[in-house]
Amino acid sequence: MAASRWLVWFEPSATLPDRANFRAALGVQHSRTSSMFDTLEYWQFAAGNRPAQAAVQRLLGSPAVRSVDVDVARRVAVTPNDPSYSQLWGLPSIKADLAWARGTGSAGITVAVLDTGLRMDHEDLVGNLWTNPGEIPGNRIDDDGDGYVDDVHGWDFVNGDNDPSDDYFHGTHVAGTIGAKGNNAKGITGVAWNVALMPLKICDNNGRCYLSAEIEALAYALKL
Repeated sequence: MAASRWLVWFEPSATLPDRANFRAALGVQHSRTSSMFDTLEYWQFAAGNRPAQAAVQRLLGSPAVRSVDVDVARRVAVTPNDPSYSQLWGLPSIKADLAWARGTGSAGITVAVLDTGLRMDHEDLVGNLWTNPGEIPGNRIDDDGDGYVDDVHGWDFVNGDNDPSDDYFHGTHVAGTIGAKGNNAKGITGVAWNVALMPLKICDNNGRCYLSAEIEALAYALKL
């Protein structure tokens, strides 16, 4: 395996010393355990430092190891920079007006947006931004005990902090399609005029989205 980031699933019978021995034998630079699955570890090797093939074969052949996968990095879709591009995908094409005749959404519905983050001061999104009711802003305490400090408006799983701001601007576009505030005489409208948008940043500023970040973001959303 030539990749520098791995997902290693251990059998429940594997002890913590067993797991530490494998990491040491393969020269793992950084590792952490999934917050959702205690038998899943994320491994990262230093650039240019690949483990010996014999050590890899011992890992793959060990009864303590269930599977080893590459931490796949996907890229967000590429869109042109034409100023009128966004207008080409009009909501009338999906007959959204027929749905709006029945309802326009609810602030009680939370949609987790796993993408490049969110421009949280956007005039059409700020009114639908999810706020964690169990967290006190800025006190540097994990008030709700979910393992994330001051996660008032979601989390950045790329940089490991509480600022899921969009630095690639794909997530802002996606969030706007889902739930830009509607009927407010500003900008555009989303499919849901009223909804709570939870930004969970899993993609970096180059549009790379790692599977490990997706797993942790899903685990976060499912806790709430």
